Amino acid sequence: MAEYQLIQFGVIQAYFKIQKGQKTQIKMLTVETGQLGDYRFITEADAHYFTTSLKYPLADLLERMAQLQSYPFSPTEQKLTTDWQGVYHRLDEQLWVEREKKFPMDIWTVNQQFRGVILPNSQKISFLMEVGYPQHPLLAEWEKSVPKIIKEHPYGIQFQQSELVPMRDGVHLSTCVMLPSKGTHFPVIFMRTPYGKEEAMIAHYPYVQLGYAVVLQDVRGRNLSEGDPYIPKIYDQPDGDDTLNWIAAQEWCNGEIGMIGASYGGYVQWAAAASGNPHLKAMVSIVTAGSPFVDLPRKGGTFTSGGIALNFGLASKKFDRTKLMRDDWDELIKIRPIQDIPVKGLGFRIPFVEEQLQHPAYDTFWGKANWHAKKEQIQAPAMVVSGWYDDNYGGTTEALDVVADYPRDKCKIILGPWLHNGNTNRDICGISMGDKAIRHDLDLQYIKWLNHFLMGEENGITAEKSVDYYTIGAGEWKQAETWPPTNIQLETLYFQSNGQANSDIQAGQLVTQQSDTNEVDHYLYDPENPTPHLIDLSENELSCPDDYATVELRPDVLTYTTAPFATAKTVTGSATISFYASSTAVDTDWVVRLCEVTPEGKSIKLADGFLGATFRESFTEPSLLTPNQVYLYEIETARISAEIQAGHALRVSITSSAANYIFPNSNTAEGFNSGINLVAEQTIYHNQQYPSKVVIPIEKD
Repeated sequence: MAEYQLIQFGVIQAYFKIQKGQKTQIKMLTVETGQLGDYRFITEADAHYFTTSLKYPLADLLERMAQLQSYPFSPTEQKLTTDWQGVYHRLDEQLWVEREKKFPMDIWTVNQQFRGVILPNSQKISFLMEVGYPQHPLLAEWEKSVPKIIKEHPYGIQFQQSELVPMRDGVHLSTCVMLPSKGTHFPVIFMRTPYGKEEAMIAHYPYVQLGYAVVLQDVRGRNLSEGDPYIPKIYDQPDGDDTLNWIAAQEWCNGEIGMIGASYGGYVQWAAAASGNPHLKAMVSIVTAGSPFVDLPRKGGTFTSGGIALNFGLASKKFDRTKLMRDDWDELIKIRPIQDIPVKGLGFRIPFVEEQLQHPAYDTFWGKANWHAKKEQIQAPAMVVSGWYDDNYGGTTEALDVVADYPRDKCKIILGPWLHNGNTNRDICGISMGDKAIRHDLDLQYIKWLNHFLMGEENGITAEKSVDYYTIGAGEWKQAETWPPTNIQLETLYFQSNGQANSDIQAGQLVTQQSDTNEVDHYLYDPENPTPHLIDLSENELSCPDDYATVELRPDVLTYTTAPFATAKTVTGSATISFYASSTAVDTDWVVRLCEVTPEGKSIKLADGFLGATFRESFTEPSLLTPNQVYLYEIETARISAEIQAGHALRVSITSSAANYIFPNSNTAEGFNSGINLVAEQTIYHNQQYPSKVVIPIEKD
C-alpha cells in the first residue's frame, strides 16, 4: 500500500495507507499530545473530522486517490477528464489543476506517476503527498517557517475551559482559549465570530501546533455570549477593545496579539483596531466587511435584499446554515414592509432587521458600525486579502484606504479572481478565471505575516512588493509596490447615442470626445418588474460574474459600448461612472455595470456599483429629488483587473434596479420599503452641457 502524509501549515497531521480495493488505514495526530498514534482503520469520527478540516468529503478523496494510483498520465496530454468527471488542466510538468469545481482536488505527479493531491481553500491548503518521492516545492518553503521538530512533533493543544469575559457595560462574551502544551507565555491569535466559535476550532488548531495561543470568541448576542438581541457590528469596536485588554492581562499572553478572520471576522479586526488598542500587533483581514453605507446592508444608501438569506441563518441565537437554502426567495423578497419577510419565511421577526429599518439614513446608530471613520487610530500592520467578486468589496475598499498611508513594510495586499468564499474556484458561473486563479501558498502568506510581527521571524515577507494581484484574461499574478499600481493611466470615455440606447444594443457608444448632439436616452423603471441581478440567494454570493447580454436587451437598461479594441488593454482598479440624469420620481436608485463584450456577443460583468438617488450628496442628509430636474451622480465600481483582448469591447450599462441584490426602490418618498410602487421615467443626458462619462483605469507598460 502506498503511504501518504497529510501536511497542513507545515505540520504532519496524519499518514494514510491507500490501495485500490483495500480499506484505507490511518495514523493520526492526537491534537492534545501532538503525537502520532498507530495505524488503524478509519472511523466515522475520523471521516467527519477530516471532511471538516479538508473541506472535501474524505471517502470521496480516498477513493479518487486510489483510482489515480494507476492513471496513465501522458507527458503530451494537456487536459483530462477522470472517471468521476473531474476536469483537469496541466499547469506544469508535475501539477494538474481541477477546473469547474468549488474546493478542487489538484493532482501532483512525479515522472507522470500520481504522487499526491493538494486541497486549497481560503483558510488553509492541505498537501497529501506520497512518502519517499519529491514533494511540492511549497513544502520546502513551509520548512523555513516551521522547524523540522515542529513539523514532526508539533505542540499539543491544551483546551481551556470557556470563559465569560466581561465587557465594560457588564455583558459577558463566551470565549474559548487553546494553549500550546509546552511553555508558559505565548503570542496570541484572536478571532471573533457571529457563527459559533466551536465551528472555527478545527481551522485554528494549526496555529496552536505552531506555538500560538488561540482565543476564539462569540460576538455579543451570538451563540453562548450574552447581550441579546444581536445587532450586527454595533458593539464590535468596544467589545474588541475590551477583549484585547483581557487577553493582554492573562499570564499566558506574552503581549504579542494578532487577529485573523474573514468577512465578519475581518470586520471585527478593523473595529478593534479603530479603538486604538496598543496590544493589537498584526492583522490578517480576509474579504472584510466594511461600514454600512459603503458595504452591506446599506450599500450606496440602498438596502440589500441579497443579505436576507444570511439574516435568516442569523435569526436564531445559534447560526443555522440550513435556513439559507430555500426555493421561495423570489416571493419572499417581494413582501412589504421588509420587516415582515421573516414573519412569513420563519414565523417570527428578526430584531436586528427591525432596528436597521428604523434608521433610513446614516446616523449615530450606523456610526457605531463605521470603523473607517476612525481610521487615524488604526496602526496595526495589516495583510488585506480579497477578491474581485467579493460582495463585501466595500470593506476592502476602506481597508485599502487605511493601509495606503502605511509604511510599505507594514502592509501586504493580495487581490485574486475570487468570490467572497475566497481561494476556492477557477471557474465562476461558467466564466474561466484561469489555471493559476487559486494559490497554494495563501496560508503560508498568513503565517509568514503573523510570524514576522508576533514572533519576530525574519522571513522576507516585508521585503517583497506590497501588492499581489491577479489579472483575469491574462491569467497571471502580478506584483506592485502600491494599490492602485503606479503604471495606471486614467482614460475618459463619454456616453453617446441616437436616443435609442435602451432598445438598440448598437445605439449607445463610449467615445473619446464629448457628444455635440442633444440626444438623450430614456427608460421606464417599474419597481414591480425589476432588472435581474444574476445570483442565487441561497448561495450567499452576491457579486458573481455572469453573462448580462440578455439582461441588457431589456427596455429598462441603457448600454454604452466601445468599438472593439484593436489591441489588448488591461483594466486595473475601480471605474468611476459620472452621469447626468433626471427622474419623474422623488426617489429612485441607480445601478451601473462595467462589462467585457466578446465577439460572440456575451457581456461578462467585471464590476458594478449602486447608489440611492436621495443619497447623491450625503448619507447623513438624504435629499428628495425634484421631478424632472437634472442631477449629477457619481458611482465608483468594485475593483477588477482584467485584460480585454483585441476584438473585445467594454460596455457600461445603467438601470435602476438589481433584483436579488437590492430591494427595488418604490420611486416614492418611502424608497425601498413602501407598499406603493410608481413607475418612473428616467432620462440620461450626454452632451456638452451634461457630459456623462466613465473613467477607466488602464495599465500602461
